[in-house]
Amino acid sequence: MIPEGTLMRVNHHTKDYMNFIQQKYYFVQQGDGIDIENWSLLYDEIEDFKFILGYIYDLDVNIIEWNLIP
Repeated sequence: MIPEGTLMRVNHHTKDYMNFIQQKYYFVQQGDGIDIENWSLLYDEIEDFKFILGYIYDLDVNIIEWNLIP
């Protein structure tokens, strides 16, 4: 049995950001926040996800929190 994750919706466009490298950020909604007009920026990659501009995606994801401060 595959464990159920969190429902995440990825919007049909991204936001470009240029810092040290050029990155694309996703506009996302999660869980109970889906189907409202507010979108949050996701600054991380989604493992094994191939984004194609113009499509809205509903994904079942496992979210891993990273604590980079020792």
